[in-house]
Amino acid sequence: MPLKGQHNLLRAKKKLQAIELGISVAERPSGFQAGSLVSLFHVRRSIVLWFAKFVALSLLISFMVLACAQKGEEIRWAGSVKEALAAAEDSQRHLLVDVYTQTCKWCKALEDTTFSDSSVVDFSRQFIWAKVDARADTQAARDFQVFGYPTILLLDPSGQEVDRIVGYLRPEPFMAQIRDYLAGKGTMAALQKQVGEDSTKVQLLFLLGEKHHQRGQWDHSLSLFEKVVRLDPQNREGFSDDALSSQGDALRRLERTDEAVVRFKQIADRYPESELAEEAPLEIGYTYQRAERKQEAVAAYQAFLRRYPGHQYEEWIKGQLEKLADKPEE
Repeated sequence: MPLKGQHNLLRAKKKLQAIELGISVAERPSGFQAGSLVSLFHVRRSIVLWFAKFVALSLLISFMVLACAQKGEEIRWAGSVKEALAAAEDSQRHLLVDVYTQTCKWCKALEDTTFSDSSVVDFSRQFIWAKVDARADTQAARDFQVFGYPTILLLDPSGQEVDRIVGYLRPEPFMAQIRDYLAGKGTMAALQKQVGEDSTKVQLLFLLGEKHHQRGQWDHSLSLFEKVVRLDPQNREGFSDDALSSQGDALRRLERTDEAVVRFKQIADRYPESELAEEAPLEIGYTYQRAERKQEAVAAYQAFLRRYPGHQYEEWIKGQLEKLADKPEE
């Protein structure tokens, strides 16, 4: 599904990464079309044809080079997490564990782009690598406290977690994030220390809240997000809307449905200019659906479709409405 509960945990880091690491594909506007650039090129037909041939040839060469690189080198994955942990301890190398699902599109994107990139393949030699299919190995996913996919866990040679990346990142931002974690930057431990020294910095409180959120430590995350909203009620620093959204997600997972709905409504009421305000009614519909409150879910979804015809999530919403139509009221 296209909501925070399934794969949109990237939103937690978007503001920091947009500045320090670059925007991930998952956060790019989905409505972007290459055709919108056409009006910029008022050139003669011959130049256009030459340019088209040049681009086509360049793309062909790029694909050929990429194909050769992919055939020649790739990340070496251990047969199991147990095997990887033993290898990490023996070699005293850090371990990277990719926790994914077969139906997660960003898991597939990470595999096809980031993990196949030649620079990442070179980078991978410093580590031991393992994969966990969260649907097939549910116990491992629970043990690692993984609640969003993809999640990449960075473990030290003894198997203790250094930190994690939740969501898709392009090659350079991915490697930069891992390097930062190895240097002790941006980790949960580092953020806890910083918040301990100054508990009034909204950004630090939000980022630490998301670290707890990613691990399913809902009570801790709810408390930190509450502080964010209290310290910055006007959302001047741009984290309070995200804090309310993450609170709604946490409360939904805790089956505190009405409280979750209140948080999502507050986003639209308090911060109508926020990019999250548009999705808030959709989150409300999904919250009711998760709670098996069919009539309220249907009403919320239908209201969203009326308000936003042709929305990028329209087909997904219609699919949910079909499921709800086939399901008797509890």
